[in-house]
Amino acid sequence: MAKTIFKTTVKVEKPYGSNSQWTECTKDKIVKFEDAIQKRTKASVVEFLGSGSRGIAFALSNGNVLKLTDDKTEASASAVLKGRKLKNIIEIYDVFQLGKLPIYGVVQEKVKPLSDKFEQLCNEIFAFWCSTDSRENAIKSNSVDKTLDSFRTALSYVNLKLSKLAGGTVLAKQLLNGLLELAANNIAFIDVVYRNVGKTSDGVVKIFDIGYSKGPKASIPAIKEAKQFTGFKLWVERIITNG
Repeated sequence: MAKTIFKTTVKVEKPYGSNSQWTECTKDKIVKFEDAIQKRTKASVVEFLGSGSRGIAFALSNGNVLKLTDDKTEASASAVLKGRKLKNIIEIYDVFQLGKLPIYGVVQEKVKPLSDKFEQLCNEIFAFWCSTDSRENAIKSNSVDKTLDSFRTALSYVNLKLSKLAGGTVLAKQLLNGLLELAANNIAFIDVVYRNVGKTSDGVVKIFDIGYSKGPKASIPAIKEAKQFTGFKLWVERIITNG
């Protein structure tokens, strides 16, 4: 089996918060799906981008990102959002399961990771959205401006002012809008850390990791691993057919 970026990475890397889903046996089986993934995405893996608590991500030759995750809630939420163009949520192009493995592939838009200077701000938005009252009031109003005003009030209790953080107001408004967009699609998501947020080349803020979500169940198709000796079998069949 020739070594590729995909095979080498899967064999060596794993999510930093991995559990029993990412065993050596499972990783051995994942690498067998490379051809099937290339066929499904019509692209090849060109770069390893990094790992999270439940998955690893790759850059594809067509400019998209492939994430492999053992978080079924993320896969399900991604399947719900597939094809929907939301302003502040990453665009999802495809979702599939690797055969019967507890591993899912999510093909999505590529964005530039957020700077760590926004870490505290994202943590405060996380705390704000985790508050049941704040979240329910925001969803009820369905207004990003009213939600931003409520968030400003919440910030008055901590040592952080949006006006003193360059780009803070724009980021907070767009991130809160993204959370409202998820809620409008019946997806409950509270894992708002700066590592889950990015920006497009046009500076649009987007949530790109929606793991640990709760939402409606969605159908996720399974792809089949490439069968060994398939090429040899076809070669033999051609010889027999052509005499």
